[in-house]
Amino acid sequence: MLLAVIAVIGVVIAAQFLMGGGKPKLYWWTPHAGSPTHVSWHRQVESMYEALYGENIDLVKVDYGNDDFKTAIGITLAGDYPPGVWHSWGGGVLKGYVDAGKVADLTDLLNENWALNLLPPENRDRLLWNSTWDNRHYGLPYTIGVVHMFINRSIFDACGVEIPDVENGEVWTWDEFMSAIENFKGKKNSEGEDIYPLVVSGGEEWQLSFYYMYLVDRIGGSDYFTKTLNREPGYSFTDSVFIEAGEKCRELVDAFQPGFINAGYGVAERLFYLDNQAAMYLQGSWMVSTLRLRVQQLGLPDFPLDIIRFPTVPGGAGDSSMLVGTVQDYLCVSEVSEHKEEAFQLLRLHGTEEAINDFLEVVGDILVFDSRVGGGYEVPSGTYDPIIEKQIDELNNTSYLQMPWDQYSPKAFALEHLILMNRLFKPTGGWTPERVGDEHESIANQLQQEGKLPITFG
Repeated sequence: MLLAVIAVIGVVIAAQFLMGGGKPKLYWWTPHAGSPTHVSWHRQVESMYEALYGENIDLVKVDYGNDDFKTAIGITLAGDYPPGVWHSWGGGVLKGYVDAGKVADLTDLLNENWALNLLPPENRDRLLWNSTWDNRHYGLPYTIGVVHMFINRSIFDACGVEIPDVENGEVWTWDEFMSAIENFKGKKNSEGEDIYPLVVSGGEEWQLSFYYMYLVDRIGGSDYFTKTLNREPGYSFTDSVFIEAGEKCRELVDAFQPGFINAGYGVAERLFYLDNQAAMYLQGSWMVSTLRLRVQQLGLPDFPLDIIRFPTVPGGAGDSSMLVGTVQDYLCVSEVSEHKEEAFQLLRLHGTEEAINDFLEVVGDILVFDSRVGGGYEVPSGTYDPIIEKQIDELNNTSYLQMPWDQYSPKAFALEHLILMNRLFKPTGGWTPERVGDEHESIANQLQQEGKLPITFG
């Protein structure tokens, strides 16, 4: 995979240096190759940009898969030949690039009237917190992603499993969750294929991490991870909170589909909403638009989609309304770009009513500018998918929104954490929760010694 990414980077860089006497090129990199709705919307933004600014510059968009993007942007930022505009999820990974002087300061841009209208001053702290340091802003946020347990209602009904009512705050305990898993095991769908209680694309380790993050929260409470990462006295990744979370993750290994540990991004999605073989799928709100589009393209019946909350752990300190999620889909500009003003125009274009309305129609993720989540844009009623509406209600009633660890943390911790998730969940030869805790503790101590922890925002 790494060699393939490097090859693509080489082609892009060569194009930059070999463009001869033609128009200059503004490169825009995204991690959305796997999202057909994003790719379609990006084409519309490209067309708008071309109509406005194409006389003087060519906008060249390059879409990567999620993990390939992370590798590519890290390599190019380190080598001082990055794209002019690129995607970030904010957090500690972005902070590392900011500290290295690789990211343009967008504070003045975000103080322009269009941005002040979309990101009102009274709500800016919570909409921009994970891309802000020393009161300077380094990214234009676009969406909020929240992670729920998506379910196939028809499989629940066929197997006689009662669905907890999210709208009334109902949530399973861990024992009830495990009981439902046992109920689904050994069952067949209408085509006679095996039903899997859970599906996950474990080759994308961040999907495994969702389970660990939720369990740490449910057991230790919503500030347990951040206090531990930031080296507060009395907190350690070897604590019983992390050990119990790891043990419960191990309980789930045989609930996933065969081969889950190495499955690529699309595998879990296919099993869930195309093959009708999965009861549950822990994933983010960004999945909904892709699901609806794929089902429509294939002429399939409306998918019986719903969400439930992640289960509680009896005796745990966590609140069942807490969600894994964050403000995400930031647009950043490279500090070394020779076309900063043209890059700023692309960001401004993302804030126009035309681009926003096209986004809502084509993609339909939770827009950070939506007035219901703190923005200044009135999204018309009925615009969002009904499941997204449920997730927005959950978002507005959550006690805490936990940014995924692999983005909140410094890059070195994030990379190690994802490796450890693979080792924790591995069906054969998996590491013990104690060893996983020891390794987390070791890298956190190392980063503290290097002055990279504690991590601060704002």
